[in-house]
Amino acid sequence: SWLKKRNFGDEKRRFQDKWTYAYFAVPHRLDKVMCLICKHVNAMLKDFNIKRHYDTNHKTYDKFTGEERTGKLEQLKRGYTAQQSVFTNLTKSGEAVTQASYVVAQEITRRSKPFSDGEFLRDCILKVADIVCPEQKAKLCDISLSNDTVTRRIEDLAKNLKEQLGQRMEGLGKGAFSIALDESTDISDTAQLLIFIQTVTENFEIGEELLSLESIKDRTRGVDICGAVCRSLEAYNVKLPSMVGNTTDGAPAMVGRKAGAVSLLSEKVANSGGEKLIKYHCIIHQEALAAQTLEMKHVTEIVVKTDYFLKSRGLNHRQFKTFLEQSEADFGEVIYFSAVRWLSRGATLKRFFNLRKEIREFMESKGQDFTKLNYTKWLCDLALLVDVNTCLSDLNLKLQGHGKLIYTLFDNVKEFEHRFSDFRNHEKSINLFQNPFSCVPAEEPAEMHFELIDLQESSEARAAYCDRNLIEFYKALSPATYPALLQHAIRMVSLFGSTYICEKTFSTMAINQSKLRSRLTDSHLHDVLRIATTAMEPDIRGINPRDCVLVRMFLKVS
Repeated sequence: SWLKKRNFGDEKRRFQDKWTYAYFAVPHRLDKVMCLICKHVNAMLKDFNIKRHYDTNHKTYDKFTGEERTGKLEQLKRGYTAQQSVFTNLTKSGEAVTQASYVVAQEITRRSKPFSDGEFLRDCILKVADIVCPEQKAKLCDISLSNDTVTRRIEDLAKNLKEQLGQRMEGLGKGAFSIALDESTDISDTAQLLIFIQTVTENFEIGEELLSLESIKDRTRGVDICGAVCRSLEAYNVKLPSMVGNTTDGAPAMVGRKAGAVSLLSEKVANSGGEKLIKYHCIIHQEALAAQTLEMKHVTEIVVKTDYFLKSRGLNHRQFKTFLEQSEADFGEVIYFSAVRWLSRGATLKRFFNLRKEIREFMESKGQDFTKLNYTKWLCDLALLVDVNTCLSDLNLKLQGHGKLIYTLFDNVKEFEHRFSDFRNHEKSINLFQNPFSCVPAEEPAEMHFELIDLQESSEARAAYCDRNLIEFYKALSPATYPALLQHAIRMVSLFGSTYICEKTFSTMAINQSKLRSRLTDSHLHDVLRIATTAMEPDIRGINPRDCVLVRMFLKVS
């Protein structure tokens, strides 16, 4: 019992070159030897074991001597090398085919196409190969793009992106994050809650990603929405004290003072040791609501009624389009008004104004009442409404888009004093972030007094502020010299200026969940939206596809 068990691995034996000529053996991996004749692998690097195998099974090969033995040895080596290259090529070819199927599945998702379109694309690829590269068609035939395969590929891609997001959240450190929330009902009457997260690390690396799509089957009260958000954050082990802000639409379940989701989240953040949550109504929603305050119903009602007459009946619509072609009008159609489309009001009014003469003539030919179109005062009101809504539409477009910091959006809406009062409440913090050289240090938080004084007295920092964009300027500041100022900048950068990304994603959801695709599950919808909205690239080479496991096992055994 006191004897130590012998471990041959500790003896560090090495393959001896003489074994190749004497026993037709070659090294295999690191610590084994393989017989070139029968491909038997011997785990013991010992002359006795290798010789015993040769004498027992291949003693007849002693007849080969001199150059004849050397030629036989080279022949066996070439056969072994060829066999290895076959398996290597099979592996590489299989990996290339698999990667190609992932790339196609990713593009299908980004274009919001049905999963079954993979088979159609495969047929197109093969027909193109017949013309362009017929010698490569056999390889392309191996690409699997069936409905089930595309589904699995999308699941794998979404899982990989989710893992990358988890790694990003783990590396957040002393950074900060904010969330944007919006809820809508899909075609199957399921309430879908979109949760987007914007993260900013200590090095000002900014990321905007879909945190989760929560399907709410029951009521959508503030407590239900808050619970869904907390579950999503816990799934990524996100620390609540790092949350800075929350942007939502104006629904009561979101912004209610006592039972609203934002209020409940703010309370949880405060209880966890975080600072007061910055909460505000989406700036684009507020702009759209502000645009509706200028109703001028005596104008809009007539425009909408006339458009309805021109487009709701097939005969009138066809005749009006023909009339516009014959009149060589600048436009060939009027635009329907839709209250839920932000830019619809301005586009409808502007098109009506540009076609007012043609509309008046056509309405006269149909015997319809068009007296208002002859009133100069009414036309002046219409022109005023067109100009105002055109300006509002231009403002709306400026507020849309990815990667827009809150201070740039705030600059565009400063004229609306009362409508954007929640942004006014944080104007001082926004101005401090936007231009730390114009503020009065004594009026700012105490922990920033000396930092601001040092910054404003530094000619080098002032030159950097003028020469660089705001993010690059803050990146260049020393964390040891300006810790409080940098933390404030990180908090401001993390804020969502609007729920534009949510509205855009809901449009993508509506395309994917149509009447023809109503059976798309909540899980697959989540996968589709994650791939369609992400700024990250999935690590396709690192994904381990489930349907290649058996092939890998076979190659490993061989």
